[in-house]
Amino acid sequence: MREGIAAQTPVLVELLNYKKDGTPFRNAVLIAPVFDDGGRLEYFIGSQVELPANADGPSVNRHQNAVEIVSSLSPRQKEILQKMAAGFRTKQIAYQLSLSEKTVQMHRMLLFKKLQTSNAADAVRIAVEAGL
Repeated sequence: MREGIAAQTPVLVELLNYKKDGTPFRNAVLIAPVFDDGGRLEYFIGSQVELPANADGPSVNRHQNAVEIVSSLSPRQKEILQKMAAGFRTKQIAYQLSLSEKTVQMHRMLLFKKLQTSNAADAVRIAVEAGL
């Protein structure tokens, strides 16, 4: 199965890093594509979060929690979240789903509320963790 940067799909990985004093710490790092209005890859965005030392990695509890949260979304909100995770912007999502931009923005705000976030980067991270 082809995934990640080569396939232009979001990818979430766990990394072991070291602080300046040599103390190890773990990060969950998300890299996701962003496409231009023509559907061509424009750039990738990255986001990271430090994991507590005793926490399971992204593939265990984070996956289960993300699946649970995403299951609370309406079918349209899930569809919009999937498009966001695929790197599409609001205008592109509206065109693809034959909706107005305002309707897509409304669904985005509602799904942000359900996901308990205020930004697209966290929403995409949750989508990737849930396996969307």
